[in-house]
Amino acid sequence: MEKTIKFNLNFDGKTIRTLEELKDNFFIEDVLKCYRNGLLHRWLSDREYAEELEKVKSITESEDLPLIKRLSDIFEVEFDEAIVSEYEKQSKKVSSIKPSPEPANSDSSSGYQQRTLDSFERYQQSISNAQERYLFLVDTIVENKTDIAKIKVAITEIDKYYYFMYELNYIDLFYRFREDAPAAIFVMLMNERMRQKYLPIQTIDEHGKYVTDLNKDKVKKCMYDHIIKLTTTDSLRKILGENLIEFSAGYTKGDWKTVESKRKRYLILKKMQEFGIRSAGVSGGEIWTDKCQFVILNGIDYKSSYSKNTLFYMEV
Repeated sequence: MEKTIKFNLNFDGKTIRTLEELKDNFFIEDVLKCYRNGLLHRWLSDREYAEELEKVKSITESEDLPLIKRLSDIFEVEFDEAIVSEYEKQSKKVSSIKPSPEPANSDSSSGYQQRTLDSFERYQQSISNAQERYLFLVDTIVENKTDIAKIKVAITEIDKYYYFMYELNYIDLFYRFREDAPAAIFVMLMNERMRQKYLPIQTIDEHGKYVTDLNKDKVKKCMYDHIIKLTTTDSLRKILGENLIEFSAGYTKGDWKTVESKRKRYLILKKMQEFGIRSAGVSGGEIWTDKCQFVILNGIDYKSSYSKNTLFYMEV
């Protein structure tokens, strides 16, 4: 069954999660917009407000004044007819504005201009809808900051449909998640595109030396330093809870030991001493000591010459 993500309404910049918040922030323009585009119905359904949803579905009014009165009754909000009448008056003023008439011989030009305008308006609406959904997903992650399954679903949707917005916002998003939903940072490190925004990338310079982009990108280095602080043993246990897997492997006597089969993928979270890892059964794909942190493997093979090593990882 496909997992659904509860989203919030946004009225006049305020996040609406409950009926009480909707009543306290009953802004006419926002309520009408959400009713007409179906978001109100979906929100009531997702939040399981069955009684209110049935009442909203039964509405037959279409004009602003009777419609807002009906919605006010449903949500038990005081109805101020003067305010609604003023809103209706201003709306009619805006809708009555028409473009200047075109010259009689400009039919094709006028049609082209109208199609261009329609296309631009559709584009604006699609951007507005995408931004709304992107913000809903971010709020969902914060609201479910300990639910890795829900975070994974939300991150996957952002990557698939709203990556262009993520690219504009990934730095601010990182610091919000660091404060309000640090587990989401580890989920982003599982994503092939997102992880490149936060982890060092190694290249070879003109002198043949290995260099990382952290040497020149101070913003990225700062974010990476914060990620490292989240990987102390105490922090990992607090942030990830039962999603953190710890394996006391110890000394393996020079042999490779299979810790996880290759049926699943895993993110390695901590460095250890004198050890190597590789995807399960993959000879020649060994990764050693300092290079191991945050690698993603298909299953895990482990080798160590240090008796007190513990492997820290989580399922992707």
